[in-house]
Amino acid sequence: MNTRTSLICAVLVLTASACATSSEPIDAEPTDTTDTVDGSATETTFRATVGEPVAGYRSVVDLAVRRVGDSGTTFAVEQNGTIRLVEENGRPGSEVADLSSLTEEDGEQGLLGLAFSVDGKTAFVNYTDLDGNTTVDAIAVAADGTFDLASRRTLYTLEQPYRNHNGGDLILSPDGRYLFVFNGDGGSADDPDRFALDSTSQLGKIVRIDLEASGDDSATIWASGLRNPWRAYLDSETDDLWIADVGQNEWEEVNVVPFEESEGVSFGWSAFEGTAPFNDDQLEVHQSYTEVSPIHTYPHENDDCSISGGAVYRGSSIPAEGTWYVFSDFCSGHVRALCVTDERTPCGVVGLGTVESSVAVLPDARGELWVVSLSGQLVPIVPAA
Repeated sequence: MNTRTSLICAVLVLTASACATSSEPIDAEPTDTTDTVDGSATETTFRATVGEPVAGYRSVVDLAVRRVGDSGTTFAVEQNGTIRLVEENGRPGSEVADLSSLTEEDGEQGLLGLAFSVDGKTAFVNYTDLDGNTTVDAIAVAADGTFDLASRRTLYTLEQPYRNHNGGDLILSPDGRYLFVFNGDGGSADDPDRFALDSTSQLGKIVRIDLEASGDDSATIWASGLRNPWRAYLDSETDDLWIADVGQNEWEEVNVVPFEESEGVSFGWSAFEGTAPFNDDQLEVHQSYTEVSPIHTYPHENDDCSISGGAVYRGSSIPAEGTWYVFSDFCSGHVRALCVTDERTPCGVVGLGTVESSVAVLPDARGELWVVSLSGQLVPIVPAA
């Protein structure tokens, strides 16, 4: 695994146009062209770079925000099974839960995802159990943020045929009734069992859990055609659903679709890897769904090989104009910002720096972004000098 340590200052002003498939070097300077939308020129700006890392975590893989009234608290998920508070400066706070007896940190397995109910009284955790199968539990949360482990109850399980591609993310619907589970295709390579587009399998799918129902009827397939949707993000300002899907041998991809239009769609795997045809026998199956193409892809070049999904910047500390989705690559450590128009058309990509073993870019309770590193660090996205 290549790890780069140099930090690269980001763009001052970007007014660029770009196509959905890009092989632009991550450290490329922005162009001086103008993006035109409906006949009018639009300027896009994102003055940012990666900041100084904050250490003290163990194999951190996720951040989640718990909101109670007008206040919000950030929590860090550690792959070994522990969850702890995150102080406003990014430093690790007190441990609030220890689920290490339920899971094992091993490769892509372990405690993988966390979300909170709308009222902040319930936590939802996604982990692989000691047999390697996906498990989603609900746990009551006390007023001080500690988890009442005696209240833990299992909402959902899914048998995993291989040890990788477990997905792991969780997103709650805006009304709080549904919990969405992001499942990988079951693992191995090339979707050998063709699970991703198989309507009878929940592998390679977004699965919706009805929190007001019970039993087998509570979990249904929402969307299909995903390889390993490690991190997804629901933009509260636009209700756009962003999914970074990890590629196979050549292409990494970013998908975005209006949340209300995401039911029943196929994101393409394994008929396609990115926009490139992959398993020919799956093309017709993919076409039986509502097809969604990635908004952005990038090739396995410059040490890139595994996208680590991100979030749209909605904070206040970075000078920004336009919509910017910030993400990273686990292999190279490159951190990127992707500009998109209101029509979900890409308008440029810039590099913000590098972070070793970056597994996600996620917001804290203030909307500021942090690069999550498997090396046990949180690295802030900060204004460029």
